[in-house]
Amino acid sequence: MPDLQEPLALLEQEDYDAAIATLHDTVRALPAHLGAHVLLAHAYESQERWAEALQSWAEARFLMPNSPIAEAGTQRVLRRLEDHDGASFTFAFPPSLKTSSPSDADPDAAPDAAASPPAEGTEDPPDDADSGLAQLRRQAEREARQGGARPGLSDAPPSSDRPSSPDEAPPTPEEQVEQLEDEGDTDDLDHLINELQSARIEPEADADTPPPDVDDEAGMAADDDTEDIVSETLARIHEGQDDYQEAARIYAALAEQEPDRADEFQEKADEMRRKADEAGEDA
Repeated sequence: MPDLQEPLALLEQEDYDAAIATLHDTVRALPAHLGAHVLLAHAYESQERWAEALQSWAEARFLMPNSPIAEAGTQRVLRRLEDHDGASFTFAFPPSLKTSSPSDADPDAAPDAAASPPAEGTEDPPDDADSGLAQLRRQAEREARQGGARPGLSDAPPSSDRPSSPDEAPPTPEEQVEQLEDEGDTDDLDHLINELQSARIEPEADADTPPPDVDDEAGMAADDDTEDIVSETLARIHEGQDDYQEAARIYAALAEQEPDRADEFQEKADEMRRKADEAGEDA
């Protein structure tokens, strides 16, 4: 089980291309490695590759839907996609990875701070970034000892259903991974696949935005029918379950969506079709 020490070191050195290449290898080999998806999302954000960052955050949310880090990352990237003329992005960690401060403990102040993009020319304090990397490094060491994140989904109730108090901080990624470990072998790939196929990521509603016209809503509803998320991770999961027909469909869709890798994905789609035919003959 590979750990995250190498990509963490590359991120500290701001060698984002090398970090992305290393993390790509990790998620290809271990599609359910939660920490690798989180670091990959951060690396994409550092290069302002917002669409790819959003995909990585989406896959992290599929693996751990109640993760506050994945939720904060998704919303941050969505704001960037909506505001291309905003301030340039600087590498930053979600608030739950930073050292606690009095403002972090204030439940009313936290949403406002998270909703405001960084001002132009400003950077996060070095102490905060160093603290975030230190905590990610500890998480990587823990995952290396425990065997990484499981592909099962957390059965914990949504955060809105859990009792909370002003002094109670949201669960950290380490706590959520430990919760999955404590629950035992509850891997449910069928459930994971259903979540991947049905999940949608929607930006937070803006109170100042006028309601859409009825015709616009009808058009958006029609568009939603064609927005099933496909990813190489999902294709690999289907392949691992010997569901070659569905894996072939996803690889074919990826070939259309990513022209730079079209030949690679088309070859995988053909391979899955051959395996599906062979499985049908054996049956």
